[in-house]
Amino acid sequence: MHSDRFSFLAARDRGFAEQPGRPRDPHQAEAIEAEETAALMTSEATLFSVSSSSTAGGPQGITIDGEKYVPTFVDEFNGSTTSFWTGYGSGGTWATSFSPHLDDTRNIASNNELQYYIDPDMTGLPNPFTLDQGVLTIRASELDAAQQQLTGGLDYGSGMLSTEMTFDVASAYIEIRADVPDEQGFWSAFWMLPADGDWSSEIDIFEILGGDAGTVHTNLWTDGTPDADFVTGTGAGDGFHTYGLFWDADTIQWFYDGTMIRETANTVTEEMFLVINLAIGGWAGSPDATTDFGNGLGIDYLRVYELESDPGRNPTQLTESFEPGTPDVGTAQDDVINGTRWDDVIKAGSGNDTVYGDAGDDLLRGQAGADRLFGQAGDDTLQGSPGNDHLVGGTGADLLSGASGTDHMWGGAYGADGTRDEFVFSAGGGTDYIHDFEVGIDVVDLTAFASDWTSVQSALTDQSWATYLDLALLGGQAGDGLFLVGIEAASLTIDGFLLAT
Repeated sequence: MHSDRFSFLAARDRGFAEQPGRPRDPHQAEAIEAEETAALMTSEATLFSVSSSSTAGGPQGITIDGEKYVPTFVDEFNGSTTSFWTGYGSGGTWATSFSPHLDDTRNIASNNELQYYIDPDMTGLPNPFTLDQGVLTIRASELDAAQQQLTGGLDYGSGMLSTEMTFDVASAYIEIRADVPDEQGFWSAFWMLPADGDWSSEIDIFEILGGDAGTVHTNLWTDGTPDADFVTGTGAGDGFHTYGLFWDADTIQWFYDGTMIRETANTVTEEMFLVINLAIGGWAGSPDATTDFGNGLGIDYLRVYELESDPGRNPTQLTESFEPGTPDVGTAQDDVINGTRWDDVIKAGSGNDTVYGDAGDDLLRGQAGADRLFGQAGDDTLQGSPGNDHLVGGTGADLLSGASGTDHMWGGAYGADGTRDEFVFSAGGGTDYIHDFEVGIDVVDLTAFASDWTSVQSALTDQSWATYLDLALLGGQAGDGLFLVGIEAASLTIDGFLLAT
C-alpha cells in the first residue's frame, strides 16, 4: 500500500467525512482548505519535482517516493499541427478510431452512443479537431441528412484519440490537463484499454457527463466486472483541471488537481493504451435545446512518466511531441497483419506472414519466410521474401516482385481485373508463376536483364498450359524462370515487357 506516499491528504480525506463506498465530496473540506494549502503545495512539489537528468527545453522528469520517473510519452500540443496516425509508416501518434487496422470502430453501439468518430481527413464530414494556442479541442456536431449517409445514420459527429497503434504502458504516472464541456448529452472520458485487444480490463481515469459536469467518475474493470466510484462537487466543468493516475504493481490512485480522490488495489497487469474521447448520448442522455455544440473537450497536455530504473519501460522522450518508432510491424512469429484505409508501409518481419493492405496505395514487404501478401484495393507494391511467396495484388494497378523462391502471383484478386499490373523479375529470383496475366494490359519488367525483344522471344516456350520464359538464358541464374499460366506464346508482344534495350 502507498497511503504514506500522500500523507498530506489525510486531513482533506477526513474533511470528506465519507463512509466506505460512498462518493467523496471535496467541497466538504472547504473549512480546512486554507490551512492545508502550504502542506499540499509542498507535497506536490515532492511528487512532481524535476529530475536532475532532465534536458533543458524538453520534458522534465518527476520524483515519487524518492525514485526518478522519466517522461516516456508527452504531447503538449504546442506545434502547428496535431500528429494523427494515418496508417503504418505515417509517423503519426494519435489514431482517431478504435482499431483502424481491423474493425475501424467509430461508435460503441453497446453504450447506446449517438456519435460517429470522424478522422480529420475525411471528406464530406466536419473535422472535430481544432488546434489553437497549445490546446487541442474535440468538438461534436449535429450532422445533416447528407452527412448521416456517410455515418450509417448516426445523428452526430465527434472525435476520439488513442495510442493503440503507437504507445502502451504497464505502470506509470499519467496526467492530462483538460477542460471538459458541461453540455447535456456530452460524455467526456480519458481511459485505458489492453494493448492485445481483448478488452479483459479497463481503467477509467475520468468519465464526466456534461449534464452533471461537477461529478468525476472513475472505474476499474477486471474481466468484465466494474469497480466504480465518483466524486461530486468538483467543478470539473468550469475550466482546465488536471486528472492523474498513479499505477504500479500494487496500487492504483486517482488524482484531481493534485489531490488523491481514490485509491484501490491494482488488478491490471498488462500493457494498456490511452484513449481520450467525446461521446454523445448513452449514459449522458441525448442532447437537448440547451446543448452548445461549440463547447468542446479541450486538452492542454498529456504526459506519461515511467520508473527510470524499470528495465522494461518505454524509451525516455526528449521532445514536446511524442515521436513513435518505425517498427517493421511484423515480428519473428507467423503474423497476420491488417492494413488500413491509408497508404500503409508494412514490413512483415521474419516468419511465415499474411499481410492485407486494405485500401490505400500500400507497400507490403514480406522480408523473410514464406509470406502471403494481399494488396486488396489501391495501387499497391508487393515485395516477396526469399521464401515461397503468394502475392495477390487485388484491384488497382499493382507492382509485384517475388524475390527468390518459388512464388505465385496474381495481379488482380485471383483473376483478371482489367488494370495494368507490373511483375518485376531479376537474377536469382527462382521459378515463379503469374496466374492471371492479361495480354495487352499487364507487363513483365525485365529491365534487370540486359536483354532485347529478340532474346526474350528465343527464351519463350509454349507448353500448352502455360508459356515458360527461361530467365537463365537472359543472364539469370540456373533455375530462374517464369510461367505465364494460361497464356499462348504467340499472343505475347514486345508491349507486354519492359526491357533494358
